[in-house]
Amino acid sequence: MHRSRNMRQIGLLFVVILTSIWILSDATSVSAQTSGPYTPLPHDCEGVTPPGETPPLCCVYGYVYFNSQPVAEVEVTIESADGIWYTTVVTGPLSAHPYYQADLSGEVLSISPGDWITVTATHADSIARAVYQVAPGGQQVDVVIAADSAFGNGSDGNLSIASGQTVTTSATRVSVIASGAVVTPVNSEGFSVGDVVFFHQTQGTANAGRWEFGQIAAIDSPTRWTLTRPLVYSYDSINGQAQAIKTPQYHDVVVENNGILTMPAWDGSTGGILVLRANGTVTVYGTIDAEGGDGGHGTSDNRDGGSGGGFRGGNNSTDGSAGGRGESYAGSWPSESRDANFSGGGGSEHWDKCGGGGGNGMPGISGWPNDSSGGYGYGGESSGTSDLKRMFFGGGA
Repeated sequence: MHRSRNMRQIGLLFVVILTSIWILSDATSVSAQTSGPYTPLPHDCEGVTPPGETPPLCCVYGYVYFNSQPVAEVEVTIESADGIWYTTVVTGPLSAHPYYQADLSGEVLSISPGDWITVTATHADSIARAVYQVAPGGQQVDVVIAADSAFGNGSDGNLSIASGQTVTTSATRVSVIASGAVVTPVNSEGFSVGDVVFFHQTQGTANAGRWEFGQIAAIDSPTRWTLTRPLVYSYDSINGQAQAIKTPQYHDVVVENNGILTMPAWDGSTGGILVLRANGTVTVYGTIDAEGGDGGHGTSDNRDGGSGGGFRGGNNSTDGSAGGRGESYAGSWPSESRDANFSGGGGSEHWDKCGGGGGNGMPGISGWPNDSSGGYGYGGESSGTSDLKRMFFGGGA
């Protein structure tokens, strides 16, 4: 066979955002009597109806705090057992600071004293909630959004992986095209409104390696999402491969000794990325396994390709032609050649030579024996940036 491995690239993208310092609260609610340094909002409901009309039995006002300040243009939903009311934080006559207000006794919510409401505020990538039991008249329910959402809100609880247990995360994933606040997924299976999503341009000549987080504000159809804010980059699965991965938001993560945390392998369209958020601590005594898709694909004269992490390797040849080149961020192996496919290693030309290693942070090593007789595959080029603004899988070998 003309395709061989002389190295094993463990180079898939592993994204874990964690901290042992930030403990982020989901939301708090306070009454008008303890509303802090800002103007208390009314105890009556005259402010929610036009002059001359009878005020409702129950109403609510509130500030939405972000970075310790009341903020405007925040979307607020108020949910009761009978319905949902949508409103926005704006500046009004009741305070010098932006606030929201709502009639709780109207036909949409149909609230009576003693009923419960859930107030949800959405700002940038953050969602915070306050649950409140309604009293007669006006009440102030403020919602506090954590200033730094990078570590998530812990809404998925704790993840504990016992000894001998293997847990696969990042399995809810889909190929996408995305630009601005609009996402076109192949399907929406497993995704819900409010999900934090990791976007990655896994392959392609434009924006390859770019990544960012977004949050689903609406699932308009199985093939269209609207995000809470526009993306910084565009993602393209027509001229490359881009994927969106549902991101769990844990509090604490513990991988016990002999436990394994892993993710689905790269399959040519999606996978190969392990991503989670944790706002408590992440403790690993066991293993985080981020190896890639194994083997190659190609013409009928090729046997199974080699194994290893990162992008898929090239094919082995049995008909005297060169071995296949490894896959890379630029795409799959376009031909059988000893030349590298960007970060993918080149194939060998002789049965007694080895293909080149895939590149990652460093260039891949050329195949063995690397001597004047030639025939070995050239190593793949390095990829990625030191600031991690572009992150790539290891090149196929």
